Amino acid sequence: MSHHPISRIHNDALRLIFAAAHDCHFAHTQKTALELPLTLAHVCRRWRNVALAQPELWTRFFWKPGDNVEAALEFLKNSRAASLVVDLRLGGFEPEQLTDEMHADGRVVFDAVCAHFSHTVFLKLFFCEHTHDEGILAPLFSPDTPCAMPRLRQLRIDTTGVKRSDFPRLNIACPPLISVSLHSVRPRRWDDVLGETTTLLHLDGQDLHLGDLRQALALAPHLRSLQLFFCDLLPDHPAALLIESQQAYGAHLDELTVFSLSLPGLRLLQSLRIPTARISMIVVDTHWTNAPFDAAFAFLRPEELVDITGIFVTESELSISTSSGGRRMYSGGGVSVHAMRDLFANTPACTTIVQITAELSVWPGFVELMADGDEHVVLPRLELLRLFLSQDQFEDDPAADDALRTLVVAPALARFEVSLHGRSPPGAPLVRRFVRATMGLRSGALKEDAFSIVDHHHRFEGDCGSYLDRFSEHWRAEMSPGRLLEQFGLPSPSE
Repeated sequence: MSHHPISRIHNDALRLIFAAAHDCHFAHTQKTALELPLTLAHVCRRWRNVALAQPELWTRFFWKPGDNVEAALEFLKNSRAASLVVDLRLGGFEPEQLTDEMHADGRVVFDAVCAHFSHTVFLKLFFCEHTHDEGILAPLFSPDTPCAMPRLRQLRIDTTGVKRSDFPRLNIACPPLISVSLHSVRPRRWDDVLGETTTLLHLDGQDLHLGDLRQALALAPHLRSLQLFFCDLLPDHPAALLIESQQAYGAHLDELTVFSLSLPGLRLLQSLRIPTARISMIVVDTHWTNAPFDAAFAFLRPEELVDITGIFVTESELSISTSSGGRRMYSGGGVSVHAMRDLFANTPACTTIVQITAELSVWPGFVELMADGDEHVVLPRLELLRLFLSQDQFEDDPAADDALRTLVVAPALARFEVSLHGRSPPGAPLVRRFVRATMGLRSGALKEDAFSIVDHHHRFEGDCGSYLDRFSEHWRAEMSPGRLLEQFGLPSPSE
């Protein structure tokens, strides 16, 4: 018998230690989920008995094709009635990736998991079309009897290769969930999964009528995050739309993300009268859609923001942030600074901006927008200016020089950063445009370390040339002596 002090610890104290270790242990695969309980169980016979009799150590279940089936079944057995977290993968992104044996193993594991749905609190399920066609998931998609999951709180279902138009409806009986994430799968009824406690709804790859979305939002009045990815939002009957259009939805939303929604779908979403002014973050991505930038910008409604402090703008992205953490983000290409005119016409943004990050190609138009016809623009609170330079995207447009004659006065400017991007080395015309872009900039004296150039180029393999050196060489050729001293109180690059 061991006389080590730890052998005298009471079993109750030992369980507390095991539970604390479990809380601190990160698991994301079957192997990592088994590490802690198996390690504890192999110390000695007493520890093994305590570990096997402590269901809380066996509550993070992971399985994917190729994992050990016997270990999965034993893990589920040891969980008993403890709150179970299930992450189950029953397929690959390509059907040919799986053998018949893997599909058979998946059926065995899923049947075993079904027996523990009564104490499952989190279910993450990934499957492919073949998995469904084989009837493996029949308990979840039965047209008659709902699958009882009385303790479920979070649900995430991801699919691949599934045809969303004719896929059967999910049929489960559970209390209103906290978070619901569904890819190409719809519940039999929205009130099967949504309710007063629901705070997150993520829909991906759905054919969704406006009435369905309206019903979902009505059932989840305290929803905090709504995410629509690759959804086709379809109109209802005109009469039904007219009756319901007077009610606003999503009163408690804090995040709204719209990814790859068509222009008609974007307009239908606007008809729900979601109070966007109260939402902290709105993200719109128009990749693979016909929605132009001006429509997406109108949906973002950045003119509703108060105390705008940061703007990030390139040819494909726009981000506007406020002092209170509010943010409006766009991605998808075709950014037109002229479509942003209302932002500066209807808000005091020029007087509140603290940081500006802009691509050199859009900087002239952005300056012209801020000046709004004046010969100068004053940015009294601007502290950081960051310009992105990319030879790959540069076009030598002489018309841009007119906007660069506008004087930009930034008395509080404390840092000026230049970031070199792309694959091609910077050429003389690009650097010349940069020099002209800075000629109209006026600030107080900067500290010597306040100006920096960072090389973020993606070079081809074997290219050992210094793009930063090339930039500096062109810069010295363009910059007149004393120009930086005159503008920023800094020595020129040749000094």
